[in-house]
Amino acid sequence: MFARHPETLLIPHLRGELAAARRAQVEAHLRGCARCRAAADGLSSALGTIRREVAELPVPAWSIYRAELQRKLAARENRLSRWWRPTLIWTSFAATGVAAVALLTLFAFHQAPNVDQLALADADVGLLRSYPVVEKMDLLENYDEIDHLDELNPPAAGANATHPL
Repeated sequence: MFARHPETLLIPHLRGELAAARRAQVEAHLRGCARCRAAADGLSSALGTIRREVAELPVPAWSIYRAELQRKLAARENRLSRWWRPTLIWTSFAATGVAAVALLTLFAFHQAPNVDQLALADADVGLLRSYPVVEKMDLLENYDEIDHLDELNPPAAGANATHPL
């Protein structure tokens, strides 16, 4: 016998899908349990209705169904192929690669203009002329020297460009 009601076994029992031992257990339970017998009668009635309704369904026209399915699949494929074109993707990768190589080349061969080139372009190069001095300064402690850098004399051509601080 069952410790609980065999609700999940009622439909397989009604359809004849249970093994002989299990079927005998379910039948013994149904003889002693009015609740499960009522459920089995309701399920038997529902299964009969389903069988009748399925038998009355029209047979589909498979050729029409297949033609409609192929048309829908082709339309979907065309819609996807317009967006997902391998040539578009490879072209995008190639363009990105060319742009990356161009940027790397630009940065690799780019040289900052020297002070004389900036002076020819009328740029303010006062601090750049004293760059060796600025380079050796501790910027956090020498604000007064930085403020008066334009008053410093430019270093001699052959002399080491250091300024005693």
